[in-house]
Amino acid sequence: MLVTPHHDELMRRNISLLQYKYWMLMLRDLRRQFDEAIPPDENGFRSLPMSVIAEALGYFPNKTQLWSDLKELKNETIAFNVLSKDGGEGKYGAGFISEWKVTSNRVDYKLPSFIEEVVRGLDAPKAIFHMLQWDIFNHFSGKYEAIIYKLCRDYRNVKKTPYFDLDKFRHYMGLGPTEYKEFRDLNKFVISTPVKAINQSEVSDLTLSVDFERQGRKVIGLRFLIESKAQSVIPFTDFDNADVFRSAKGNIDPAMGEVK
Repeated sequence: MLVTPHHDELMRRNISLLQYKYWMLMLRDLRRQFDEAIPPDENGFRSLPMSVIAEALGYFPNKTQLWSDLKELKNETIAFNVLSKDGGEGKYGAGFISEWKVTSNRVDYKLPSFIEEVVRGLDAPKAIFHMLQWDIFNHFSGKYEAIIYKLCRDYRNVKKTPYFDLDKFRHYMGLGPTEYKEFRDLNKFVISTPVKAINQSEVSDLTLSVDFERQGRKVIGLRFLIESKAQSVIPFTDFDNADVFRSAKGNIDPAMGEVK
């Protein structure tokens, strides 16, 4: 099976950094179970101990918030174009997780078949997984950095993203109608600061700039301009040393479950 990104669906991300951390913990746990030849239970579930989650985050998560976060992981879509062995074209779609259960001492989970194949290391799915650059993506400590990085990574070869008018850009970034209504705030918190963080990151393989479209003195839209640069990639299997887990211990408010 050959796979290519379907940009309208693959790139847009509305889930939080904390939700990504839960997902990455499941991937690490799944890989461990594969390596140790541990089968799923009779219903196809695998179990992630709550103690493992607490060790990675630095606290035991609130069960209600955890349930809500796992629900968002199920609802968010990974989608891409596929070309089957017989030459037929199609589109694959799945949530980040398929099913889940939460108890007092564990999370039981099922991941989509594609993700399981990725973790097993099969060649075709592995190619799309590497293209997504999850290791770099999850390095960023802010949601907007991660979304902008992912957008620009998908358009690296053409050196610029599509043009967004401001309404479309706000929607793409997952902003509500009352968030950063003034452009100066939108620019500071959602555009300029994340771009600066990406450019200064040691693991980022991109250098970005912003091309603003103006109508008189008013900014009405933008696109990102992209240049490649050398970087030190965080290995996919090196979860214990990844900043995505280390930073979680200091940057997440246990009461809110959100990145400060």
